[in-house]
Amino acid sequence: MSVNLIKLEDLEQGLRAESVTFDLPGLSGKAIAKTRNIDYSTENDFMWNGTLSKGEAIIVHEKGRTSGQIRTNGTVFDIQYLENGYIALIEYNMKKLNQMGCAVMDKQSKQGNSKLSGIDVDEGYTTEMLHAAGPNPLVRALVLFTPAAEATGMNMTDLANTARGQWLTAQLNSNVVANLVIAGVEELAFDENDGGNNIFQDIQALRNSIDAQQLRDQFEADIVLLFTDGDYPGVGGIVAEIGPVDDEAYAIVQVANATATMTFAHETGHLFGARHQLGADNTPGDAHGHNWETGSWFWKDEYRSIMRTYDADMERVLYFSNPGVTHVGEATGVTGTSFNARVINVNGQVVEDFRFTQPDFTVSIFGPGSGNEGDALFFTSSVSNGQSPYTYQWQANTGSGFYTVGAGSTLNFTMPADDLDISLTVTSANTQQDTDFHSVMNLYLGGGGCTVCPDSTALDYSGPEENLNKQVLGLEESLLFPNPSSNQLQIILPEKIEGSIILQIVDLNGTVFFENTTNGNTTSKQRLQTISVAGLKQGIYLVKIIGNGTNQSMRFIKE
Repeated sequence: MSVNLIKLEDLEQGLRAESVTFDLPGLSGKAIAKTRNIDYSTENDFMWNGTLSKGEAIIVHEKGRTSGQIRTNGTVFDIQYLENGYIALIEYNMKKLNQMGCAVMDKQSKQGNSKLSGIDVDEGYTTEMLHAAGPNPLVRALVLFTPAAEATGMNMTDLANTARGQWLTAQLNSNVVANLVIAGVEELAFDENDGGNNIFQDIQALRNSIDAQQLRDQFEADIVLLFTDGDYPGVGGIVAEIGPVDDEAYAIVQVANATATMTFAHETGHLFGARHQLGADNTPGDAHGHNWETGSWFWKDEYRSIMRTYDADMERVLYFSNPGVTHVGEATGVTGTSFNARVINVNGQVVEDFRFTQPDFTVSIFGPGSGNEGDALFFTSSVSNGQSPYTYQWQANTGSGFYTVGAGSTLNFTMPADDLDISLTVTSANTQQDTDFHSVMNLYLGGGGCTVCPDSTALDYSGPEENLNKQVLGLEESLLFPNPSSNQLQIILPEKIEGSIILQIVDLNGTVFFENTTNGNTTSKQRLQTISVAGLKQGIYLVKIIGNGTNQSMRFIKE
């Protein structure tokens, strides 16, 4: 086993930059992860997500502890918290773990298509059905663990947080809208060897456990997953039944496989109704996993989605099958057979309703995640489940502590020379209160302070063609502005895109509101596209750019 130590102080400083550099044990050179997303639950608690070459990194900082995982080129490193101001990077033995499979058998007990309120949905599926399933289901997962699992020395809370981080990463990758939260992490008096190391007997014992059922009710959990350290030959996990079924929403996950082989996300997918690939599970429908090839011989790579079963020659990646999403240039699903994302989205509200939970009063900030010094930033707020009227308090931290900057439902602010932290505290008429935090990275020199920074607001994108060409010369990724937008979006296409290009605006459920085909390899002026969004409802949408080996997605907020 290879191990490297990293100072927590150094790591936390690096997470605020555009990229983080890791010295990975057992590998020569350095791995650079580009910051993709930072999701704050409190001022100090967050999940950081970054992308590497053929891999991803997840770091969770929760209640003073840091955990996570780094995956690159088929190698997996666990991030484990130490009590002395360090974290350890530990390489998993993937050769052994990849031989562990899922014990769910193909019973063909029900249609494998999406279920909506107990009705099987066939190929006559419509976008209206998806909307009826709820825009953003929030599913509460209770994580239980056995004494044997705890005896492995792994921290069960850290493992649960990392597993949830994998789900959220797959959610981003696959256009899944069903959110997952950890309702609690609790020990359960359970002997996983009581049935003679038989995982089929153990899952039924868990499903019938009065203690497990009482804990599920106590934590108002929609689904339950049990971490075990059982000697199950060749098996990493199992569910009581492929969902969505309330009474059967129980799963077993081996601690060694929980995040290393994505077994937690795999078994959770089963509880939403997602299935293995055709061949391993021939139940009719579109609920199946998928595998795909990229490159050419001798440089061919083969990948499998979260729901596809073990294959030693395939690397499992954090994608639920989706025909409209690509990984390394290839579609991650097949229409009509392999569309885990749709199944999870449609069944999300069914699973969410397994246990009634009194909705919390919540506040969220929407706004840009990066900018240059001098940029005009605009932030909006969203308040749920509270009693109006509301009192708003916006605060900003430009490097020397938070200070009050606004008292309305929106905030205009100028990007400083350093990174920016924004907080919003909202108090309801009945004195409920919640706070959200949002971070904006300074794009200049990876977020460091600068005296003269490029000012994107000074660029005249409506000017002459030669002016536009000068400003976006060498652009490799598409640009979208303004964001948020109330009337029009401006999109600049990168030079590397050639031939016909399809531009789409879709919501998070996949409904297409705009589509246009344009030419990306003519003049710079034609690379600037203007789209009216005035007719869209307020919310979050995706701009998709498809064509000639390119499939990009960018989020924007419609005010």
